[in-house]
Amino acid sequence: MHPRKDAHDDQIGLPGLYSIGTLAWLSGVTRHVMLRLLREGGVRFVRSGRALYVPMTEIQERLPAFWKTLQVLLKKKAARGKPPESRSGARRRPT
Repeated sequence: MHPRKDAHDDQIGLPGLYSIGTLAWLSGVTRHVMLRLLREGGVRFVRSGRALYVPMTEIQERLPAFWKTLQVLLKKKAARGKPPESRSGARRRPT
């Protein structure tokens, strides 16, 4: 597969949605603090069953300072070699 010609190297490959828990983990705060921050900022959520997800466009439009911070955090995590979307809330049992 060939890279797109209009893609830029300085852009991060961000998923369209992040869970509240993942955003809290990236930011180093609890889920409750993150939820309060997002609600106070007027961010609209996407619900799937019991889980709440946050569209990145909502953060970008409504919380630009947090958006810039999130981009820096994601670049640091990517530089360490562990993509942030690989973390899941489920624990695996040892086999």
